[in-house]
Amino acid sequence: MGGEGEQGAADEAACDAIRGMFDLMNIRGEVVIGEGIKDEAPGIFKGEKVGTWLAGTPKFHVALDPVDGTTNCSKGMPNSISCIAAVKVDDGEEAHLLDIPAFYMRKLAYPRWCGVRGWPIPPCHQCGRSHQGSAPGGGEAARQVRA
Repeated sequence: MGGEGEQGAADEAACDAIRGMFDLMNIRGEVVIGEGIKDEAPGIFKGEKVGTWLAGTPKFHVALDPVDGTTNCSKGMPNSISCIAAVKVDDGEEAHLLDIPAFYMRKLAYPRWCGVRGWPIPPCHQCGRSHQGSAPGGGEAARQVRA
């Protein structure tokens, strides 16, 4: 499928794969943050039920983005990801995941080589300085990041 440039097909394939995996899970899942409505793409929507919903199974609230980077995915390029978060909730509890309006944020982390090769790291919008400290974490990817 990759590389054909069909964004709708990429979204649809991701949604089908995610639904297929949830169909195997003995949970009562409700999507509280979903994708699809904003751009009329195929999606897994807020309020959608996922899992088997068998009696006595645990209840989860789910947030997901089937494909973040749909254009890249549809063209067979790197830098696409599926994002899923879930939290177990007791019956009658409020959502633990907050659905806020979408907005774009500045990058908070940059590869280590940005400063070395002359790519300016923009100053912090709060203090005006460039923060060059290494990101915490264990994996190689975390050590490659400057915040």
